[in-house]
Amino acid sequence: MPKFRYSDNIKSFVNPPLLIGGIEVSDLFLRFSSLRGRQPYSTQIPLLTGTVIGGIIKNKTNFLSALRELRARLPFIYRSHGIVATVSSSAIKTRIVSTPAGASDESRRLAIRLAIPAGTGADEVALSSVRLINSDANREDFFTAFFEKSVISDYQKILAEAGFNAVAFEFPAVSLSRLAYRLSRDSSGMVGVAAILDGGLVFAGSFLGQTYFSHFISWSDLQSQEGGTGESHITDAFKRILDFYAIKFGRPLSSVVVFAPRSMPDLKAKISEAISVKVQQVSNWSPATGAALRNLWPSDGNEVNFFQKTSLVNYFFGKLQAFIWQWGRNFTLALSALAMLLVLFIFILYGVEFLFRSISSPMASEAAVEFRRFKDETLSFNFLVDGVSSVLEDIQPVSHWLRIINNLSSSKITVEKISFNGKNSVVLTGRATNEAEAINFRKRLEEDKNFSEIVMPLSSLTANRDGTVSFTANFQVL
Repeated sequence: MPKFRYSDNIKSFVNPPLLIGGIEVSDLFLRFSSLRGRQPYSTQIPLLTGTVIGGIIKNKTNFLSALRELRARLPFIYRSHGIVATVSSSAIKTRIVSTPAGASDESRRLAIRLAIPAGTGADEVALSSVRLINSDANREDFFTAFFEKSVISDYQKILAEAGFNAVAFEFPAVSLSRLAYRLSRDSSGMVGVAAILDGGLVFAGSFLGQTYFSHFISWSDLQSQEGGTGESHITDAFKRILDFYAIKFGRPLSSVVVFAPRSMPDLKAKISEAISVKVQQVSNWSPATGAALRNLWPSDGNEVNFFQKTSLVNYFFGKLQAFIWQWGRNFTLALSALAMLLVLFIFILYGVEFLFRSISSPMASEAAVEFRRFKDETLSFNFLVDGVSSVLEDIQPVSHWLRIINNLSSSKITVEKISFNGKNSVVLTGRATNEAEAINFRKRLEEDKNFSEIVMPLSSLTANRDGTVSFTANFQVL
């Protein structure tokens, strides 16, 4: 109804919602995503090898430097966003904790504490518990996640030190469940989620956007369990795990959303054949996008969040920033409109004066008009010559390696950035017209004797809205 839409717009104008950006942390990359405005924004930077292993920060100095580089790369309007971090780790454990309906808060807390994984002290673990939608009126179910408290503390401190306002910490199963529900809009049953990420495979089941189960398999574990990491092994793992959880929760899968790179176009058909349900495959979304969807603060706290102790303060700080930004933007727009009106008024006055002079004064001779035109063109010509001379003086000789890279790039590769990770270690970020051209560029690098140890994982290929593909390549200069 219109009155609700208008009132919501007025409420959003006076009290703007917290602006949210998602940061995905993997062993290879840091990815940022924001859905603010009509066009989504995303960017990523590579991590040095060994900085993060299995979702746990191993080199805090390198991780802090990478976060600062990521923040410096963001346009100014995204730097004040509240950050939801999403981290892949096999060390994150999940349980479904059930209690009788109407049980006291103390009984629920005790049941959740008893579900802490064996061998882990209660003081060493951070936990987050979410009440699930349950058709059984005699019990209550809670999706509960556990992670090492020291790891959470490291993320919280380093994100703050890098200048980010971190308001929540979750993991890809939760982020992608939220995203899968928005993509599928399936409310008839449980939606299966299967994702191929940098660190391994993520499986989840969601109902109305709520995560009911989460399972993560690293690539090394997949190799040992399935005997390989090819598409057939991935399909077998999908079928085995999704079938198991669907039976366990008594909710058959109504559809499955698969997050996979475009280099695996046949995966959708293979999974559809294996599990006999509707399968939707997407390749241009990531857990960072799912984290960025968490743009409204849940008043009932019914969202997974390992940052519970300080996130409330950060949330209100972010709300203050959003309020300042919104009203600063309104003031700027008003000031700009006033300036445009003033310029228009002056222009009208000048035009009226010019018209009056033209009417009241005799017409200038044709020779005088031609001479003024010649004078103006001469000044423009001299300015262009000076500019070209200045550019030629500033041109520096191109290095031997840059010439080689330029020759290998061809017209279908655009090199956007070249940086060094060590003495001879180079990180090249570029853009190709399609995935095949990016792969061909990697092959040309491998065949050139001036470079070695070429690394360009398929997971680094990111599709852009204009049809091009961004990529990142690491190699050694000989």
